[in-house]
Amino acid sequence: SAAIARPWDTPCVDSGLFASLRSTGAEGVVASNIVTAAAHGFSPAEMAYLKAVATAPYWADLERVVRAPAVDIIGGRFVVPFREDARAFAMPITKFADSKRVAFAGVSRAAYYVATGDYAKAEHALKTVVSYGFVLIDNGPFIIDALIGRVIVNIGRDGLQQLYTLTGNVEGQRLTVPFSTQPS
Repeated sequence: SAAIARPWDTPCVDSGLFASLRSTGAEGVVASNIVTAAAHGFSPAEMAYLKAVATAPYWADLERVVRAPAVDIIGGRFVVPFREDARAFAMPITKFADSKRVAFAGVSRAAYYVATGDYAKAEHALKTVVSYGFVLIDNGPFIIDALIGRVIVNIGRDGLQQLYTLTGNVEGQRLTVPFSTQPS
């Protein structure tokens, strides 16, 4: 359905899009420096792809989730209540590759807004990625949720660092420095 369309799940390896921004074998855009690259512009085909990502109806649902005071992750993953014979060790291991793709797509969304000169929307998109990571950290029932949430927070933080560097926002740059490189 259009409400859950996710254009970033469409492989762009053979299309030549973002060739310099992908790792070998990566199917989608790797967000490592796409916000910085946006300042230099993209081809019309790349902008069309980024626009599809940025305007996907999916983001309205994700933004609703990140604004919620709490998220029932267990209820979203499993049929509850559990049967009497349910055991934690028998639960399936959740695959988080999809969550990480959503985070990278959020950074690509921000790159679109940077490329169009809408820095406020770019910042909002990146803060949504960070908030998405915190949803997993704060509401996830297992340690893996917190670990993946941290990865997602870092993906959004990296994008914010790029944005704040591009815009000369010194305070924002200070707030987004990775913990391991902050002076003590």
